[in-house]
Amino acid sequence: MSEIFLSALNMSLTASYVIIFVILIRLLLKKAPKVISYALWGVVAFRLLIPFSFESMFSLMPRNTNAVPIPQDIIYQQSPQINSGIGVVDSLVNNSLPAPTIGASVNPLQIYVEIGAYIWVLGIIALLVYSLVSILILKRRLKSAQLIEKNIFEAKNLKTPFVLGLIKPKIYLPVGLNATERSYILLHEQTHIHRKDHIIKVLAFLILSVHWFNPLVWIAFILMSKDMELSCDERVLKQMNNEDIKKTYANSLLSLATGRQILNGSPLAFGEGNVRGRIKNVLNYKKPRFWIVVISIIVVTVVGIGLMANPLSKEGIFNNVLNQDGYTTYEIQKPVTFTSYIESTWIPRNENEVIELNKEISKVGKVGILLESVMHRGNDIYFNFDAKQFINNDSGEFLYNAILNEDGTETSYNLWDAFNIYNNSTKIDVGQRGYGPGSKFSFGINIENYDVIKDGFTLDYKGSILYGYSLEADRKPMIMVNGMLYLDTGKHVLVEINDSAIIGEISSSVDQSEKPTKEGQTNFGSIGSKYAYYEENIVVLINNKWILFERDNNIYQLNFSEIDYTRIEKLQPNNINIIEEKIIDKDLSAFIFTNNENSEYKGAINSHGKSYYIGQVSMEGTPEGLMGIEELQIFGKRAVKFYGILGANYAQAYYWLVEEKTEDSIFQVDGNTIEIDLDNDDKKEIVATIGTIPETRIYKLEEGKIYVSDINKSIGAKSVYLKDEGKKLFEVYFEPNKPEQYVFDKDSFIKK
Repeated sequence: MSEIFLSALNMSLTASYVIIFVILIRLLLKKAPKVISYALWGVVAFRLLIPFSFESMFSLMPRNTNAVPIPQDIIYQQSPQINSGIGVVDSLVNNSLPAPTIGASVNPLQIYVEIGAYIWVLGIIALLVYSLVSILILKRRLKSAQLIEKNIFEAKNLKTPFVLGLIKPKIYLPVGLNATERSYILLHEQTHIHRKDHIIKVLAFLILSVHWFNPLVWIAFILMSKDMELSCDERVLKQMNNEDIKKTYANSLLSLATGRQILNGSPLAFGEGNVRGRIKNVLNYKKPRFWIVVISIIVVTVVGIGLMANPLSKEGIFNNVLNQDGYTTYEIQKPVTFTSYIESTWIPRNENEVIELNKEISKVGKVGILLESVMHRGNDIYFNFDAKQFINNDSGEFLYNAILNEDGTETSYNLWDAFNIYNNSTKIDVGQRGYGPGSKFSFGINIENYDVIKDGFTLDYKGSILYGYSLEADRKPMIMVNGMLYLDTGKHVLVEINDSAIIGEISSSVDQSEKPTKEGQTNFGSIGSKYAYYEENIVVLINNKWILFERDNNIYQLNFSEIDYTRIEKLQPNNINIIEEKIIDKDLSAFIFTNNENSEYKGAINSHGKSYYIGQVSMEGTPEGLMGIEELQIFGKRAVKFYGILGANYAQAYYWLVEEKTEDSIFQVDGNTIEIDLDNDDKKEIVATIGTIPETRIYKLEEGKIYVSDINKSIGAKSVYLKDEGKKLFEVYFEPNKPEQYVFDKDSFIKK
């Protein structure tokens, strides 16, 4: 019974937060139809009835709470603790919980929980018995009621109408109602039955009976009942669809006003309470505007799902981090290094003996290194390690034995010389090694070396990777200097920086979710702070301390500059030979031609009856397929492309943005060109590559202007070309025979 009681307590605690949230939301939905507020109580019922739920990062529940605030084994814990997600509450409760008494046969908390369970059950029984007795008394009073029609009865000893029954509900009316009052009241009660309110009220009372000890549940029951009646009144007014009936309907409520239910505690028979509130709501009722209804439904849906979902567990968060689902990861240390002494008491003496430790022997960043267990396997002594990851919803750190690639795949990272074992100055050979899964690693020492290690030894470890992560909305603090991004290491550098070494002051800042794009710009503020070169990195003076920022060799900021449009000349289309023509529409066309001056292939456009020469497209004798005109989309705009060659390994193209002003619509691009959506914004950029040692440029549109970036110059690479169009991968050579792969993302070149 204790387990069931603890489950009820957990559901009640979780639901308490939801109840408070729903009460606040009701205040914001005053102008919304009351059925919206009524529907929200379904979320409270879900929390009070169902002991489990799904996990989501969009949960509105407290982030630091457990799905089960009170653990089922709390009565056996050495230090009993709850985790409601509210620090003050947890502290007060945890400090008052009794710890087990040494030598006692029973834990005091176990006794208290057992007593509480019996009191809880007695309370449920008392409420249900009281309700049942009330219904039986009511039925006796209704024996003299007269059947009027179908399921409608009249009784002389009634002052208020109500519904009684579950499967075949009956409507009971007071005697002496006039025709108008009767029609309104009947429609109201029939609406209750049609919406199954008589069943919902019973279920709500049963839930209340289970959680009778929680005052917030009583408040929720009362407010839900009010919302039920108010929404039913609004439904009646909507069905009547007549503004003139509001006063008459309100008078009907007033004439029957008793201000209380037919019998308190009788959920099977509920009458019309909260008369004052209902009359006020009826008189103020106006058919809500469509947009109010739509917004209210959206709010209720979003809030409902958010309140039903549990916050992600640490396992759920970690899985999302590894899958890069909503999180950004970055390397902090590769490889990880630490030194620890393995004590003699941790080493088993007998064959097949296993010593379970789960002992933290070192720390890397915020991650603890755990020696889980040591096994005597006969042929060796085997040591098993794991990491105590630092996992929070917003950010954290973790140890991992793999490189996390941008595309979601992993590459194993296992260093053969990761384990170095010493006893004094003597190095001990390591036998079997193991890596994974995840952050686990292990090694064995052959039994021949048992006498050397039995009194303890020193472990030097160099392996695994320490990662940090944050929500995608956040980024690590960074600064841009000379077109390069430098990332915050959090390390304080104890050096004196001369004024001559200072290269600038922080000039501006962007939001933390953004990357700096200008010289001296950060994403962490500190405008006016000085920065200087330190070895190959940057130090920034923050709070009178020089903080080290390391160059991010995985991200390069590309330098973009605005292009110049091609100057066009009016063309007299006399004595020309048109080689190829593309008709765009009745007013626009493009063509390649030759004339008597020479045999060059030249490009021209015709716009609204006027022809313009744009420049040489290709050389004489161009092979078939290397010159032409095509219609396409670039930058999300309609365009025409002229392409050709001007010599060996020298391709070029002209682009005409047909919907722009003629004088600002044509630009030239040198190199082999391809139109591709590099940054997945459904708008194609232009990638142009030229030369036997490839030089590549990217053209993009931003705020109505076209910009170009020479990637080789921006990142200092010898060779850059687009290798895989499907994956949008660029192959980059900073040094001969050492290719690296990069992708383009929002003005940056990011290493894969």
